[in-house]
Amino acid sequence: MSLDEVILDANPAAERLFGRPRGELIGKPLSDFLSTEGFSLTREQSRRKLTGRESATTYEIDLLAGDGRVVAIEVSSRLVYEGGEPVAVEGIGRDLSERRALEERLRQAQRMESIGRLAGGIAHDFNNLLMAIRGYSELALTKLGAGESAARGDVEEITNAAERAAALTRQLLAFSRRQMLQLRVIDLNALVEEMQSLLERIIGEDVELVTRLDPELAHVKVDPGQIEQAIMNIAVNARDAMPHGGRLAITTENSELGELAEDDTLISDAPLEAGNYVRLVISDSGGGIDPALKPRIFEPFFTTKEPGKGTGLGLSTVHGIVSQSGGQIAVSSVAGSGTTFSLYLPAVPEPIEPIERDGVRASDSNGVGTILLAEDEAVVRRLLCGALEESGYTVLDASDGHEALAIAMEYEGEIDVLVTDLVMPGMGGAELAEQLLSMRPQTRVIEMSGYTEDRSRLVVGNGRALFLQKPFPPSRLAGEIDLLLRGAGLPREQLLNRQTARAAAPRAVRTASE
Repeated sequence: MSLDEVILDANPAAERLFGRPRGELIGKPLSDFLSTEGFSLTREQSRRKLTGRESATTYEIDLLAGDGRVVAIEVSSRLVYEGGEPVAVEGIGRDLSERRALEERLRQAQRMESIGRLAGGIAHDFNNLLMAIRGYSELALTKLGAGESAARGDVEEITNAAERAAALTRQLLAFSRRQMLQLRVIDLNALVEEMQSLLERIIGEDVELVTRLDPELAHVKVDPGQIEQAIMNIAVNARDAMPHGGRLAITTENSELGELAEDDTLISDAPLEAGNYVRLVISDSGGGIDPALKPRIFEPFFTTKEPGKGTGLGLSTVHGIVSQSGGQIAVSSVAGSGTTFSLYLPAVPEPIEPIERDGVRASDSNGVGTILLAEDEAVVRRLLCGALEESGYTVLDASDGHEALAIAMEYEGEIDVLVTDLVMPGMGGAELAEQLLSMRPQTRVIEMSGYTEDRSRLVVGNGRALFLQKPFPPSRLAGEIDLLLRGAGLPREQLLNRQTARAAAPRAVRTASE
């Protein structure tokens, strides 16, 4: 560039950067190709060099490319001399687009992580409260007589409200990637087929549901309930995007080496790793996504719906579920031509495992056995103690891991099952379980949590340990304990004899509820 800010020469890299051939650049004022702010900064930098205040400088400006794009570039410039006099300014520009995009993705990931930690912490405390609300509501219902219909209706409304709140916390946990997944190898086609009637009810009669499922589809290892939630969330968004009806298509196919479909834009803070994937595609014929809003659609609490019409957690929940499942999500959308979400889930070679639907397991007989209960939330501990004792179990309860371990060391009889919250002050449930099992290896373990960041190191689901996501009905805990003890092969007569002997002996330890 000459000292009067006219372009003197340009190399091939500059042609690519400016988006114009060399002939269209030479002799043109630099101001034709820079933003107003960028040109002012460039002029100021040149003047500083000419006055001797600086010899070489590096700065960032916006370049107006030939295709209409505004490209951020980093410029390193210096004076060029002939005969000891400055005659021109040489500038080397570097495209910052990729770096800026990476920086924005990093900032977005940091924001999501911060919000996720906050959401996870709130969900943990909130689930303990919901545990008590739901549990005591259900106990109240069992005590209300048939003639107390008004009171029964009020309590049922409390229970229903608690269930809706529990569903919201599950969304928070899924978004924050702190949901304890119950992973199973499944056939994704079968899951979609099972959901078809439910999806038809969700989207309404004026939206046509079409499925195209690859019969050779590979298996995936996921939490079936969470993937169902992800599909439903996308379907609800699609329905809202088609207020006058339309078409919702669900497709499955194998995707090798992580190659994205032609129009897919990956939404992730990491690239899709090479490997074999199953691609679940959900497309609608709605109005599409405004390009200006597209970068924000997975942000928590961001919504374009009217107040009261949505929580803004639908797509952020989908993103959390897919990410926690080891997959990635991509989106393509054209204004006026609909939106397509592609869920890429890692394929696995293992055979299909049967899907067990989550439900309340109730014991069909009075409970027999000794339970060590460790729970730091007093109201939850009292609720579970009462429910277990009412079912017939002997309960030793503690307010944290250290107290539970002390009780176990002093207690002379057998401890059949440890029921422990995973997140407690001092000693958490995972450490408690490991230390207890080193002393009493025959003890079974039930872990529970509103969420857990430091997951248990026990092999949950191996017949000796299982996990319960809070909140759950107290009756379910009694039923799970009964099934766990039956799976241990302990004859009921043996447990009854133990319990009779314990009842006759003096109590050796003091518990948290005493």
